[in-house]
Amino acid sequence: MRLREKMFSLISDWKASGEFKSKFLKGTGISTAKFDYWLKKYNDLESASAKPCLDSRDFIHVGGVLEETASSVVAVLELSTPGGITIKVFE
Repeated sequence: MRLREKMFSLISDWKASGEFKSKFLKGTGISTAKFDYWLKKYNDLESASAKPCLDSRDFIHVGGVLEETASSVVAVLELSTPGGITIKVFE
């Protein structure tokens, strides 16, 4: 068993136990600092997997000022950042 799997399994056991962390870690040979390191990794992974994926229903149509150019290409949206980057969306 890899270290990550071992630590994540230990964290799952701790969460299910309902014990205080210090009491749970007694006799395991794992320091609180090491456990906290892996707990952060575990929580980061959990929160990342809990984020929903975006689909087309998560977006709304944004109407913009239409600009016609000489070649009949229509810019429907233009965004400018403070850093000087301009993003144009064409129809």
